[in-house]
Amino acid sequence: MNITPEMFRAYVNRIDDDELADFIDAINGEIKLLEQDDFFGTEGFEKRFA
Repeated sequence: MNITPEMFRAYVNRIDDDELADFIDAINGEIKLLEQDDFFGTEGFEKRFA
């Protein structure tokens, strides 16, 4: 199932701040795991934006 922008907006609009913070933390954790393995073929977010 593909998530549309409308679906994401609806989700964000119905959750509270704590749930949104948990969601963001989970995404950041997944991105960092992928970056450790150089999944994106880059030097990583932290190196590029440091």
